[in-house]
Amino acid sequence: MTAGATRTTFVLVHGNAGSFDTWERVQEALPSTAIALPGFGMMADELHAAVIDSFDLSGFVGWVVNGVSDSDGPFVLAGNGIGSLLCGRAALRLGDAVRGVVMTGPVGLPGGHESLGWLARRRAGATFLRFAGRTFGRGKFLRDQLAHPERDPEAAEILLDALRHARGFHLLARLNRPETLAGLRDLRCPVTVLWGDRDGVLPVTRAEEFMTHLPPHARLEIVPDAGHALPLERPDVVARALRDLE
Repeated sequence: MTAGATRTTFVLVHGNAGSFDTWERVQEALPSTAIALPGFGMMADELHAAVIDSFDLSGFVGWVVNGVSDSDGPFVLAGNGIGSLLCGRAALRLGDAVRGVVMTGPVGLPGGHESLGWLARRRAGATFLRFAGRTFGRGKFLRDQLAHPERDPEAAEILLDALRHARGFHLLARLNRPETLAGLRDLRCPVTVLWGDRDGVLPVTRAEEFMTHLPPHARLEIVPDAGHALPLERPDVVARALRDLE
């Protein structure tokens, strides 16, 4: 950033199996603001369940936009999973105030996020899946998120803790559909997509298909030996991608 230039605000948005803590390692490398979505992190405890249940796609995107309303920008938005799609749609609302968007481990393609997606979109089903992810299914859950969960118990615990407290899991699961991708080809700002080659949520084999939903100038980078939770597993790569858009 040149002398006298306006300072960029980096805005970080978690996904369905995360919270603002998912971004703590990126924040150590790069001053930034992590947003807790309603029903996740501290917002799972501070908002009444009825308020959380009222959120739809527009509500979540508005939450991200309102989260930066005290700044005029410019912004660089980064999200993980569903958070990456929310950032893309927030960028459409914020227009020229956005310098770029970084999508890490994006989702949204039909049938790609999980075989039990229909269950995750129901409150009772989401509760069961969250319980399974923390208990008898924790091995699979962590392997989907991290290439080597056994090597990074701290990252594993951050993910399990986020799963334990999430109350809006079913709401974000409902957004994991092609309709959420609609309109992202209209993004004018630079877009960088980071995809772990061992992502177990939406495999890297579908990356090229995903890119067809973005503008032609969007750039895809495959991150070797990495899973879905790139902000935890490869914060260096994510921070570098953010700085490149500053």
